[in-house]
Amino acid sequence: MSIRRDISLVVLVLAASSAHAQTLEKAFVRAEPLQYSTKEGKFRGCGVNIKVLQEGTTATRDYFTVSINVWLDNPSFALVKSAYKRAAMTTGVVVPSGLDRSWTRIKGLDPLPQTGVTAGDEQALLSWVGLKEAMEYVGSVMSGKEELQVGFYAKGAKLERVFHGVPKWDEGAIDAVQACFDELSDRLGKQKP
Repeated sequence: MSIRRDISLVVLVLAASSAHAQTLEKAFVRAEPLQYSTKEGKFRGCGVNIKVLQEGTTATRDYFTVSINVWLDNPSFALVKSAYKRAAMTTGVVVPSGLDRSWTRIKGLDPLPQTGVTAGDEQALLSWVGLKEAMEYVGSVMSGKEELQVGFYAKGAKLERVFHGVPKWDEGAIDAVQACFDELSDRLGKQKP
């Protein structure tokens, strides 16, 4: 009787642990600068957009984007926008898919601590992250040496997926990000009383 109970317990534990299992998948990761201006051309903010494409040879692949955005009018926090999409490799058509939740981190570190998660356009998720944590993350992404990971539950999915890879930058892109954040810092310094 005891052996049967022990086997049942092991089966329950394995079933429970598989419900929270992660699938770690290699991905192509590109990072690019973002700079925001008003309609009148006034500087508004900066960010980094990270595009994560599932590696593979299939005609349709999963595509994830996460952007970290800092605004001149709200410099205490960064806005994080995460979106999950399906990309048809032969036609270039990208179709938004929903997310239940997501996170991003540098390998070996805790995920960015997101608050105020809400729905955004095209089934994206929006959240806030403290400025210090956001800038540390952006600095690591800018190094181009550290592995980035994005984890997510697609709408209705039972398993978490994690894409990982080292971000690649186009020539001059890191300088553009640095110049934008330097300008943001200068403007914030001039706003102080």
